Amino acid sequence: MNNSPSPKTRQSLSVREFLFSQLRVKITLPYLILAIILAIVVTFTATQVLARDLEERFTRRLVDSGQLAADTLVKIEREQLSVLRTINFTEGFPQAVLNRDALAIKNIAQPLVINMRAELLEVVDLDGDALFVMHRRADSARADDYLFAPGARYSDWSLYTKVATNQVTQGNDKFADMVSAPWGYSFYVAGPIKINDKVIGVIMVGSLLDQVAQRLDKESLANITIYAPSGDLVATTLATREVERAKLDAPEYNRILKLPANQIYFRPTLAGFGSLDFTEAFGLFEVRDGEPIGLFSVAASREEFVTASGGEIRNNMIFVFGTGIIAIAGIGVLVARGIVQPVFNLVQASQRVAEGDLEARVDVKSKDEIGLLGRAFNRMTEGLKEREFIKDIFGRVVSKQVRESMMENFSQGGVQLGGELREVTMIFTDIRDFTSLAERYNPAQIVQFLNEFFTEMLDVVQQHEGLVNKFGGDSTLIVFGAPVEQPDHARRAVECAVAMKKRLSGFNARRRARGFDPIRIGIGINTGPVIAGQIGSLGRFEYTVIGDAVNLTSRIQGLNKEYPEFNVLISESTIKQMGDLSVRTKDLGLHRVKGKESRVRVYAVLDEDEADVAIDFADVMEREIA
Repeated sequence: MNNSPSPKTRQSLSVREFLFSQLRVKITLPYLILAIILAIVVTFTATQVLARDLEERFTRRLVDSGQLAADTLVKIEREQLSVLRTINFTEGFPQAVLNRDALAIKNIAQPLVINMRAELLEVVDLDGDALFVMHRRADSARADDYLFAPGARYSDWSLYTKVATNQVTQGNDKFADMVSAPWGYSFYVAGPIKINDKVIGVIMVGSLLDQVAQRLDKESLANITIYAPSGDLVATTLATREVERAKLDAPEYNRILKLPANQIYFRPTLAGFGSLDFTEAFGLFEVRDGEPIGLFSVAASREEFVTASGGEIRNNMIFVFGTGIIAIAGIGVLVARGIVQPVFNLVQASQRVAEGDLEARVDVKSKDEIGLLGRAFNRMTEGLKEREFIKDIFGRVVSKQVRESMMENFSQGGVQLGGELREVTMIFTDIRDFTSLAERYNPAQIVQFLNEFFTEMLDVVQQHEGLVNKFGGDSTLIVFGAPVEQPDHARRAVECAVAMKKRLSGFNARRRARGFDPIRIGIGINTGPVIAGQIGSLGRFEYTVIGDAVNLTSRIQGLNKEYPEFNVLISESTIKQMGDLSVRTKDLGLHRVKGKESRVRVYAVLDEDEADVAIDFADVMEREIA
């Protein structure tokens, strides 16, 4: 066997090596190398400067976010104090507290709490018992949806105790603190309720620290985490955290508290799925008396910041470097174009030929080596066009399978006469009453009719990948299993015969519409060993099949005359070869045929309209034999 690559493969390899390795690359490569070296040097230098600049900007962002968060804490405290004072100084409120009139307290406080969007309100007597509690529902989307429920035991709250015992710090009787309440960690401000300067109760207005963290996050554009004095994490806006590992231990907590005002404590923190990709900057959670009641931190991802902030700079660098590289490469391309363009035109024409366009030609203008190559290419395509024409004519004389088989044999050393033993399934067809049909029509009509008929039948055979071996006037020999091996040749043959019958129905319908008589065909199918190959002489030969199985196929087709109600007869050997039948059959018994000493069992393939045939031909044959 010839192991050299096909012409198409050799052409592709030579084009790739010649065009891209030897011409265009050699011309443009020096320009590209120069541009890349320059880009690497400039990029390295710019990256170092950019990294330092981004680090400084990232630190400034954390500091600025921390300052915004601290300012927002002050704003939250002032808002809560405003709610506290408004309710406390509303006419009738102290008297309602003194009278322990919960309904009156509600009528005064409720509209104010809703209008001022307060979250938590506690009105408590001096015994630590709740007189009125109003909490916004966390599970409701409505801003005016509140719960009215008993509160906690407030006498345990240090915040409550300071106000209830009338303590004063720096001339102020109002306090703020972080409280571990039954409904969650909360930030409260508290003040006394007085009549004639006598404390009669305590009013406290607060917010859940989870909500405080969400607001700080929104205001500062950074993730917020709030830590209690114990170092425990009590609220955060980070998506996921390992809470135990994120806790501040006592030494670290105290170290942050003692830092000077101009110094900020940073640490990597856990976010995402346990990765250290966030950095925290800590600040004091300070309130009215100046003493911190906890810590808060702002956290941001350095990777996200670099992606967002460095993107514009990076894009500018890419644009500048990309423009430079393109400009340098463009100079190389322009220089190479005058050399490469004729070869490129030849490559395009070669690709068109490879895709089957044998009209492709190159316009040869030069008289140098490239011009000689172009003229040789044009002569080559002319020769290919002539060979393709011969191949097409050859394909009309013999079948595609035979043509490909013979061409393969020729490529391996020439056409060899002879054959090989193959088991195949054959179909023999014959037009019934063709002699009388020929008498009723003139020769031109007969030829046109046969051409139309064979066109229809050949299309069916090709769909089932059969070989039309011979046309014999009004008869046809079709082979399955040679020259291409087909393990299911018997099934293909039977299915092809059934399809031919269906196609004939449409063919006859068109003949009737034109005023011609319909035709019937007889089909015989047989499976057996044959000799398949090139038969003849080197001067003239054909691919065919010969053997007793071929003759038997013709004899089985001839039995259609005895059974005009059936169209397709098959031998027992085909039935056995098929295995599971895909069609219904009727056993027509044993028959003697010319050239065979032993009788042959024959079956009829039944259509739906033939399935109910009343005569049992097998019984008839048995009676004749008896």
